[in-house]
Amino acid sequence: MDWELQRRVAMIPDEDWEKGPEHIARVIEEIRRDFDGTTAPEQERFEELEPSSLERILRAPTLSAGQIEAAAQGIRDAECRYLNDTGANQLPDPFQALPEIAGSMVRVSRQIRQHASDPTVENSLRQEIGRLNARVIELEQEVNALRKAPAPVFLPALKEQIGKSLGDWKMYGAMCGALWLISGDDLGMQQRLENLGAARTAIFGTEATTSDVLPDETPEVIEI
Repeated sequence: MDWELQRRVAMIPDEDWEKGPEHIARVIEEIRRDFDGTTAPEQERFEELEPSSLERILRAPTLSAGQIEAAAQGIRDAECRYLNDTGANQLPDPFQALPEIAGSMVRVSRQIRQHASDPTVENSLRQEIGRLNARVIELEQEVNALRKAPAPVFLPALKEQIGKSLGDWKMYGAMCGALWLISGDDLGMQQRLENLGAARTAIFGTEATTSDVLPDETPEVIEI
């Protein structure tokens, strides 16, 4: 989580926390929306992770943007659930990339919608996807390290709470499906997402696998 955003969450008054999970989730979401609206995207660039083609996500921009936004909201809901359940004011280190992934996905969806009226955003869209892919790789590495740790990193009770929020298989399914749609590196990114899903499953267990939610190909769009 960005330090400034983390600071804002930490400054939430005790009386808000005392009003329960639903209230605090709304407060955190308002803070995040305000933060997203006032903070410019980071300018770091990962050219090697930028897609060679945007055809897949621009083929049906409204559907693509909607799927991406829904997945980003799922990540944010999971973050709020974890903070509510544990009383913590930040995420565990292995999951710090999740809020950044959600924020990047929102920026990608906005640029997809904007592309229809302003094709000049295409270059910035490629760059944002490159940054998003870098965050995904970071998360994959962290979760893999968590899986391979010689001793349990979390106490059983905390692990159970994480499994119901930051490790929720439904959230990962939606996230991986949206990320696969976004990435132009079909084989490479799909393998990363499969690795991420497998690591998550090994840690928390699952009722579904990543391959259950990754499409074999983008559905054909029928114009009417």
